Amino acid sequence: MRLAFNKGKDHIINAMGVTEQLLRMMPSHEKRAAIKSLMIQDIKQHKSATESFYEATKEILPNVEESVEKSLLEKYVNAFGNHADRKEIYQHYLNRESDFEEIKEKEADFVASNATLDPFETLKGKEREFDNKELKEQNNIFCSSDGQGLRYHTLDTIGKYTVFPEAHWKRMFPRESPGEFGDNELNPSGKYAIMCTEENLKLTYDLARRTLPKERSIDYEDLIKRSTDLKEILKDEVVFVQLYQDFCLDLLDVMKERDPQGLSKVYDSPSIFDGVIGILLRELRKKPVRNFILYQPTRKKIMNEFTDMLEDLFESQEVELKELKDVIELKRILEVTLNKADMDHLTEFSELNHDSKKYKMYLQGHQKYCFHFWRPEDMRENSLQSFKGFNTGCYVWGKQGSGKSGTLAYVTAWAHENNWVVINIPRASKYTSNRVKIERHINGLHLQDQLAKELLEDLRVSNQDQFEKIKVDHSIYGKTDKTGVHDSEYATCHTSNKGIQNFREHDSRKRIWNDAWKEHLTELERKQIAKDTPKMLERISHFLKEPKTLLEIADYGIENPEFATCAIAEIVNQLYSTDEANVLISIDGYTDWFRPSEYTSFKYADSGYSVPPCDIAIPRLFMKFDGHKIRNGFKICAATQEPHSKQKITPETFESPKCYNVEMGPLPLNEFKNAVLFSQLDSETYTDVQECYLEKMHIETQGYWKGVN
Repeated sequence: MRLAFNKGKDHIINAMGVTEQLLRMMPSHEKRAAIKSLMIQDIKQHKSATESFYEATKEILPNVEESVEKSLLEKYVNAFGNHADRKEIYQHYLNRESDFEEIKEKEADFVASNATLDPFETLKGKEREFDNKELKEQNNIFCSSDGQGLRYHTLDTIGKYTVFPEAHWKRMFPRESPGEFGDNELNPSGKYAIMCTEENLKLTYDLARRTLPKERSIDYEDLIKRSTDLKEILKDEVVFVQLYQDFCLDLLDVMKERDPQGLSKVYDSPSIFDGVIGILLRELRKKPVRNFILYQPTRKKIMNEFTDMLEDLFESQEVELKELKDVIELKRILEVTLNKADMDHLTEFSELNHDSKKYKMYLQGHQKYCFHFWRPEDMRENSLQSFKGFNTGCYVWGKQGSGKSGTLAYVTAWAHENNWVVINIPRASKYTSNRVKIERHINGLHLQDQLAKELLEDLRVSNQDQFEKIKVDHSIYGKTDKTGVHDSEYATCHTSNKGIQNFREHDSRKRIWNDAWKEHLTELERKQIAKDTPKMLERISHFLKEPKTLLEIADYGIENPEFATCAIAEIVNQLYSTDEANVLISIDGYTDWFRPSEYTSFKYADSGYSVPPCDIAIPRLFMKFDGHKIRNGFKICAATQEPHSKQKITPETFESPKCYNVEMGPLPLNEFKNAVLFSQLDSETYTDVQECYLEKMHIETQGYWKGVN
């Protein structure tokens, strides 16, 4: 007590409740216990523990550090024989010392007290702006300040931020941002930034390998004529991805040539679609089938035989097959017929000793090897370990605050930088919450004209340059009705120029016919439906007959909101079939479309009166995980955890195929530190946390940023 808080004899006397004279008369055997000694100590004016700590940290330690620093600098500089290099190093050192002097001047008025030592005390200074000088000084936090350069990110940029100008950000996300980026993380003071994480970086690595057909240059005939051993060629990740994409386009062509209604269930699962492609690629290692797979006509013939086998299995099974392993359990060997004559002018390179041969593909062996998702070693090293759906899409899931929305924002920004067409839905719950007017169409689907117009406006702002370039394919234009249902799509009701075509189905689970709701219509409602039927049969193609570009379709839908949903469907249909641009579809809060909406209708009285999202036009257009059906595209979806705080949403919740899921984990310590340091730049929103407390914060929050908020 005497050493720490002695401020004079009066303090001691008052604390003990006795007078100074009484203390002098008290006997003492130890010199240190006498009041005289206390008074002498008081004359020396001992400093408090706080003052001593301040003196040590501000005067003694800096001098020691400076001495050590100069000795190390001298040893380092002496290693350079070039005078210019030594001069440059000294100049950098002097600049650094100058910066320290500026910091010392700002701290000249520092007073050691409990308040100033509190690590959570809010800074009282002015808000700091992102200027070029500051960004250069913060090399450990920032990559760039102009929103560019994502395509050049490497492992060294993990944990660093890319700052976006407001105009750039608003072009990518015109109305709202994914997750809570616009609410409390990025926009408290008009600053927008995204951190590069390992998941973000490796996902964009997979997308960067994709090319358009006009950019690929594989000479298949040369490979056939040279009888090249394809084992080594397949190890090249560039060639492998190009072969994969070409095979996918051929399989899509096969699907288009066949009855689309018969194929809708066979290739709905990306696991089966990509499984067929993966098997064909691995069969390229074997004779004599390899040249038949390389030659496009015979390759399509083999794909047709695959499809015939799948159709037979789907028809014979009551349960829908979700993954290729389910198929292989029922059919372990596929027998295909190889004919020399099918090779046309390349007959001599067929590698057959006879005119034809029955070739057996042992499917079970492919399933045992990498689950039929084999990739070259270079791809495996630079990709996420559990994710293999580079050609199809990705389902991002994890705890609340793990960075799912940040991944979507990063991939979206990367796609814009690389001139992809981006369809972005930053909040899926927007279309299932009862906040706007909804209108029931005669085919049973529900329209949201206002939300459709807003989505169309956002698409136009984000993709105006691409929409001006992409020409409309009139062979597929005008095939969707007012609610976005395609003429070739399997549905219970179609509307066309001929009127309404109804397809009755009996729901065995509910034990009711799909049109049983019509029995409860009143006479007034029947008359109103009859009156509205001609208007509901209208399509955008009836008025906009020959648009030249996608921009014309978007503009017409914006000017006429009653056709906005139809315009979106026409644009999506064109983008699924185009070879002029890569396409990205990004949906945040995807799992909100797998629970009942807030809209109600008597039609759903047997299921709680809630309208399911699959019967709302806009969610119905995008809710299928069908990125493999986009000729040159990728679909990324993120789960929402907030509405389901007591239930963890996992891929198994809605039967998402394996190898297409990415689980977002907690931020590693270094990335967490950068996130906290970045948040300190805005003094009005966050508190200044000293570095010694960062590890404690990381442990308490388990690395999830939501815990910091």
